[in-house]
Amino acid sequence: AKTGISTARYLEHCQSSDEAFIKLLSKDFSDRGRYETVSNPVTTTWLISFIHIARDAPLAADYLQFISFLSEKDIPRSLLPAGGNELEADEAFGTLKAYAFINERIGTGRFDIHRLVSLAMQNWLVDKGEQVAWLMKVFKRLDNIYPFPKYENREVWTGYLPHAQAALKTRITVIDESTRSD
Repeated sequence: AKTGISTARYLEHCQSSDEAFIKLLSKDFSDRGRYETVSNPVTTTWLISFIHIARDAPLAADYLQFISFLSEKDIPRSLLPAGGNELEADEAFGTLKAYAFINERIGTGRFDIHRLVSLAMQNWLVDKGEQVAWLMKVFKRLDNIYPFPKYENREVWTGYLPHAQAALKTRITVIDESTRSD
């Protein structure tokens, strides 16, 4: 109402690009239900939650940063870098599920991440100047784990393919030359 933008037009802006979507979500807005000194609850809640995770469960924070560069659906646990032992990894995934940052596909060893969580994480990494470093970690992991495509291992490489494509799509949007590989 403040800007005179219709709901339909606002939704068009949300769907136009990830950058526009993050910008809209990060904007502070007035709300009769909260004090003027309180900032946007969406971004503030995410940031507070992530800071707690980074402090209390660093492996979970690492997984979240890594996952944010992958496709949002059907993320194989085997794609993520090993961290400590299986108990530590289970606890890290449990933390991310408890904060509702990821959802587990029961009995599959696969996860989904909500698009907003992924975008917020990537935006935070950009602000901290860590996007390129994390993207390179994702590429190194993909390079180490991605099998040569054969009929016999098609389940593995076809499961990894959308995540490699998502990381490559992010690479294209990153201007830094250090993310380009031969």
